[in-house]
Amino acid sequence: VPAQALFGRPISSFLLAHHSSFAPEWQLQADTTSANAAAQSAAAAAHYDRSARQPRPLRLGTHVDVQDPRTKLWNACGVIVGVGHLRDYLVKLTNGRVYWRNRRFLRPLVPAV
Repeated sequence: VPAQALFGRPISSFLLAHHSSFAPEWQLQADTTSANAAAQSAAAAAHYDRSARQPRPLRLGTHVDVQDPRTKLWNACGVIVGVGHLRDYLVKLTNGRVYWRNRRFLRPLVPAV
């Protein structure tokens, strides 16, 4: 019951509930379950963070390939003309259109030799 969790004790109301549902052993079990869920979530985050890495930020004027959101192909080229605050970039494509794209969908264009 949310109100019981908020106040830490059974509240007097007219909601139908069995008196055993507010017993201390059930509260203890709920606390134990919450602690186990938090530990499991922390373990999963630690496992993910072991191999996760942030992509390098891009600078203004960098030529990039842009992934098409429909076909998932890297078939557009552009130049970074603006930088947002959460890994998003303003990209001007060769056809003149300007798009906001997340860093995940941009990769630096490697010059051909």
